[in-house]
Amino acid sequence: MKTILRNITVEPAMFSYFLAIYLLYSVFHPTVMDRVCSTYLRDLNSLTLPTNSCSIIFTMDTKEAREAVNHINKETNAWIQITTVSATIPSILVDCFMGGWSDLFGRKMPMYLPSVGGVLGSVVYLCFISIESMDPSWLCLASFLSGIFGGVTSVIANCFTYVASITDKESRTIRVSTVEAMQFLAASVGPFLSKALKNGLGSVYVFAASLLCHIAVILYCITLKEPLKSKSDEERKITCAKLFSPQHVIESFKTVFAPRPNKGRVILLLQLLCLFITMNIISGEQDILYVFLANINAANIFDYFFGFKNFMGAVALLTVLPVLKFLKLPDVYICLLGVFSYSVGLVTMGTSTSASLVFLSGVLGMGARLADSILRSLVSQNVDEDEIGKIFGFVAVMGDTSLIIGALVFNSMFTPLMNLTGMAGMAYIIASLALLVPLVILVTTDVVKRVWGRTTSPVSEGKHVYSNEGYTSNGEK
Repeated sequence: MKTILRNITVEPAMFSYFLAIYLLYSVFHPTVMDRVCSTYLRDLNSLTLPTNSCSIIFTMDTKEAREAVNHINKETNAWIQITTVSATIPSILVDCFMGGWSDLFGRKMPMYLPSVGGVLGSVVYLCFISIESMDPSWLCLASFLSGIFGGVTSVIANCFTYVASITDKESRTIRVSTVEAMQFLAASVGPFLSKALKNGLGSVYVFAASLLCHIAVILYCITLKEPLKSKSDEERKITCAKLFSPQHVIESFKTVFAPRPNKGRVILLLQLLCLFITMNIISGEQDILYVFLANINAANIFDYFFGFKNFMGAVALLTVLPVLKFLKLPDVYICLLGVFSYSVGLVTMGTSTSASLVFLSGVLGMGARLADSILRSLVSQNVDEDEIGKIFGFVAVMGDTSLIIGALVFNSMFTPLMNLTGMAGMAYIIASLALLVPLVILVTTDVVKRVWGRTTSPVSEGKHVYSNEGYTSNGEK
């Protein structure tokens, strides 16, 4: 079956889904801020701050304008937090069961299910952008509809699962790496395309384009061949009891806390902690990006910088990582380089006062995605082959949780830190200091592994989707 299906590709589905997500990055945050601003100024009813002054309010140097900006920052941060939570909590619940659904009911359905929620959410977005009287609370409904069918982490995990089902272990790493690269390619293209649509046709067309991308995902996934043919129709019949069996969750937690030789369980838990910290920082620093740029009078580069930053992430994964693996640099050292690069990038961002420094931070911090990917690899190297799906399911839940915690922490501390220190980017400085924790843990776990003779994992010989075999021509580590 794997030989027959090896030419099937899920890259278009992955790219289209993330294009739908990243198309919104040029319009979602500005839409929230504009609606908060216009609502506040309308209620304020000030002669010096009319409703149409939202576009220039950040450049006005009056007491009333500064008070208005402070209120707009807080309200915008609050609504972004709420919408993030509204999408992520239901997504966490779905991710707990999605891996089991894939095994029971086939690989196709979990792949396009998140886009069903995306279609429903896009409809709400279109209504919101078209009707100025709609309150920002309506955005919570759109987020909930997107999350209750699974979210970003669901798509990634299920695409990886499908690829693993149709490829052998020798070619799996290259296929998975290519699929993962689609996320960053979409993140590079999406903001620029979004900006062009917004400037040329208006924000409503950006939301409409996102809707069409979700529809494309559904149609494409339906046409894919189903790898799972061994189960009978009766076995694969969808029932509530099978859908929401707690066994799906129990098996994932058993994998995480299962006893392992040579301090394996401790090392796995510490690596998961490093990954969780990194996930939270990635989530949080992106969540405050637009507000930060607005406060240094650089909001006009938001779309371009977001695309550029993700392009640098794609370069790190597709160019820098293969070179480092070819040079046989150990994974932990590559991860340390990535974390250090990310920390330097955050410091540069936090001290930026111009667009040139902001873009420089994107270059210096290109190791962020490198660190994230290698941490996933390190985690997968500490479990057996038949546990990889379960550990990825747990990582997916961690990813959803980090979307909530990262958004809450960064949005909550942005304005207080800015008022306390006078620096709009102080939250980024704090984030760079937080990365010292993964740095220390990675060094410590590497020492422990060497002491206990765990320089390699029993499952590292190509038995997981992040195997290093795909980075060298002869499969050597």
